[in-house]
Amino acid sequence: SMKPREALLGHDGGAMSEAMWHAAAAGCMAQGVRILNAADCTLPLLRHAQRDLRCDAALFLTGDSLTPLNALGARLIDREQRAIARLNARQDFPRPAPEHLPPVLEAACAVARQLAEET
Repeated sequence: SMKPREALLGHDGGAMSEAMWHAAAAGCMAQGVRILNAADCTLPLLRHAQRDLRCDAALFLTGDSLTPLNALGARLIDREQRAIARLNARQDFPRPAPEHLPPVLEAACAVARQLAEET
């Protein structure tokens, strides 16, 4: 789906990627997407947590890139990425009132931490 209900967001731990995480989370929340915070993780751990948590989408941020993942943990195909870019360029999306923004949930990294401890 082009508009997920729930998205898992993670970053590589750098200061710039953390700032990008906050920007991406704010944009998703403004569209009514519930955010799960994977915080500092790797892309494979994010994919594993996404699968276990059954999130509709995930975003992995580094200092200079954003990797969007669909519900299966795969990168979005070019056509989907272009469609999102067109919507952003036209600013063709609703702007909800701040009081309707959902909270960020701090539960996602428990799965990633458990994996790290097992290895």
